[in-house]
Amino acid sequence: MPSGFPSSRSTDGPQPLKDARLEDVPLVDVSAFRARQTRKDEKTGEEYEIMSVKLSFDFDSGQMQHNADGEVIVDDNGNPKPHLIYIGYCTLSGDRRGTLKDILKALGFNGPDFIEQDGRNAGGLRDDIDMQMEFGTNGLGHDYAGKDYDDLPEYNYRDKDGPKKRDVEVPVVSWTINGYQVLGRRVDMALEIDSNGYNKPGAFLPPRNPEPLKTVEELAEEALPTTKAKPRAPVARTEANEPVPTKKGPKWVWDTLEELLVPVEYRTPVMRAFAAEPSIKNIASLDVDTCRQFRDALKETPSLAKALYEQVSGASGPEDDGFDEGADEF
Repeated sequence: MPSGFPSSRSTDGPQPLKDARLEDVPLVDVSAFRARQTRKDEKTGEEYEIMSVKLSFDFDSGQMQHNADGEVIVDDNGNPKPHLIYIGYCTLSGDRRGTLKDILKALGFNGPDFIEQDGRNAGGLRDDIDMQMEFGTNGLGHDYAGKDYDDLPEYNYRDKDGPKKRDVEVPVVSWTINGYQVLGRRVDMALEIDSNGYNKPGAFLPPRNPEPLKTVEELAEEALPTTKAKPRAPVARTEANEPVPTKKGPKWVWDTLEELLVPVEYRTPVMRAFAAEPSIKNIASLDVDTCRQFRDALKETPSLAKALYEQVSGASGPEDDGFDEGADEF
């Protein structure tokens, strides 16, 4: 017997992740805009409007977007779309009751240099923290470099015929607190699905092994080339001694990734990213349905393996994007 309300969510659009927790999720984008809010005076009951600065956040889940059939969603160039966890309408405020302080604490800004220890706002952000933001150009083509908060564009959510919020939002190209860069830092998060079928964080948590806070100068120095190349830290887990599969489906996946020049240690991470299933142990453990979905996806988008490899390794992908339609089926 069915219960509740049937879903009206499109089956072609990205489906929510089923993970209860995501770990080491990087903050990849922050945008800023202004919005009007209606407040009520607690004493008189009169309503009044205020203009506040809002932030939206994009965290990269490390997985690809999938539709209801489990197929990877690609952009106009055939590249898989990353599944981002989006948080919008976060007020730029240090109030202890706000969401911003929860996000920043999880990102590593959780010590007494950042968090108020006493008084009415204990647990919120300190008033004297040195917070600096630099803005870029929004989707409407308006450049906000060197501008202040009061110069940010207003998004009118009541104007259904106006520009979209994503176009109005101004990208934050640099955000420092006490000299430490916020962008690129990582959190763990408990993940939920809201009533509209979208993922939302139920809680923000510090990573189990958080990276130390770094200044813009330290990050720039790390990015400089050196005479002795540093080994690249892989984004996904790798298995250098992975067993060669013998079953037909997994063996086809293995042989295909080998033909496409995907290194052995990245073959399982590629399939984890494709299936949006981090529990995949190795290629040999793949089920037939996943192998078939991967085969069909490659036929539809030959560049898929290259894009997935680039995602999990951070390196340039295989040179050969070809697909041998005469290869053995399974």
